[in-house]
Amino acid sequence: MSFFVKRPKETILKTPGFIPLILLMLIVAGCASQSHLVRGKEDLQRNKYDRAIKELEQAANETGDLYYYIDTYSSLGDAYAKNGQADLAMPVYRNALQMIHLRLREISSRRMNIRRELNSRSKAKAPGIQAEDMHLGDEEGKLKELAAGIKIKLDRLTELH
Repeated sequence: MSFFVKRPKETILKTPGFIPLILLMLIVAGCASQSHLVRGKEDLQRNKYDRAIKELEQAANETGDLYYYIDTYSSLGDAYAKNGQADLAMPVYRNALQMIHLRLREISSRRMNIRRELNSRSKAKAPGIQAEDMHLGDEEGKLKELAAGIKIKLDRLTELH
């Protein structure tokens, strides 16, 4: 006598609820990888600088995209600076600025290629390329604004140190 109920063979993908379960797992995994950044920024806002530094240092060792690292390093620099550790804040701010400048170079290069392509075609035949150029322009503006803010913080620390 078997205690197991025999079911017709079916793939796991056809199991009801399998796809939503996988999506939920991916969302949770994505949130978990950024939880140190979120907690670090919350601690920073609450003036709990030592805790913020620990969380943000862990966030810096996690996997993320360029903007994740820029946000992490900028916040970590803020935590160090507010904790009276200017000597640690300055190189962290410089790392954030370097990441921004690398992305700005990539954007500049891509936009030059887009303009060459637009000059070789009629603009009516390249709406997708124009949209990409506009998107890159927006990104460039945001990155320059972010870099200016970090540069001001770095300059203040340099003057004080």
